[in-house]
Amino acid sequence: MLFHQGPAYPPAAVSDGAARYPGPDVTKLWGKTMNAVNIAFTLWVVLTACFVLLMVYRGHLTQHETDQLFLNENASHNSEEEHNEILRRVNIVQPLCKGFGGAAVLATVLLVGVYLASAMGRF
Repeated sequence: MLFHQGPAYPPAAVSDGAARYPGPDVTKLWGKTMNAVNIAFTLWVVLTACFVLLMVYRGHLTQHETDQLFLNENASHNSEEEHNEILRRVNIVQPLCKGFGGAAVLATVLLVGVYLASAMGRF
């Protein structure tokens, strides 16, 4: 007599029933274990990348721009409009650069602090 043994996948591993708690400083994200150093490093990378991209964009805007002085009304009206448009864009980007720069500095200090705190815990 043949007995039906169920599906064709292997049986589950035998567990002792105790739940495994990784500890307060470990987080699971998308099935990956992340500790405080990984989270701080990820935050630092995102903030620093945003800061660098904003600085590159601001540099690109002002690459060929020089301070211009329009002494008479016969000056090229088109170049004055271009100049004002570039200044408007730079004035929008400048506070973002300062904000992301400050946040990147704080994230750097946070990253070093978290790394040192976790290193001290191991010794």
